[in-house]
Amino acid sequence: MPRTLAKTRTLAKKRVQQDHAGQSGPGCPRLLGIAFADCREPETGTRNIPVFSPPLSAVVIGAGRLQFYSAPNPSCAMTGVFVIPKDEVIAYARSNDGWSSVMYSNPKTGNHGSGWVKSSRLKATGTVGH
Repeated sequence: MPRTLAKTRTLAKKRVQQDHAGQSGPGCPRLLGIAFADCREPETGTRNIPVFSPPLSAVVIGAGRLQFYSAPNPSCAMTGVFVIPKDEVIAYARSNDGWSSVMYSNPKTGNHGSGWVKSSRLKATGTVGH
C-alpha cells in the first residue's frame, strides 16, 4: 500500500526530531521546518583537523564548566557532559577553528567520556606516554 505524501512527511519529521532532539541554534540547517545541527563526528587526521601524535595531556583552565560537544559545532552540546578547571584530559586532535577532540577519565569513578571542547580552555602539560 503506497504511503501518502502527508504520511511520509510526518514520518520524516518524527525521525528528524528523534535524531536531533535538543540540537538547534543559530545557523543550523532546517529540514521540514525543524532546526538541527550537523553533529556528526568529523574526520580527523586531515588538513583541517590534524591529529596529535603522540596525544597531548592538557589541563582545563579558565573559570566554570567546559562543555563537551559531539562535534566541533556550538549547536552540538552534550547535555550534562563537562569538565571543570584543573581536570586533566587527553587531546587527540585540534581543528583549525579552535576545537579539540579530547577524552576525560574520572579518577574517582573510572567513568570516561570523549567529545569536542574549545581549545582556548586547555593548557598542554606534555605528551601521553612520554
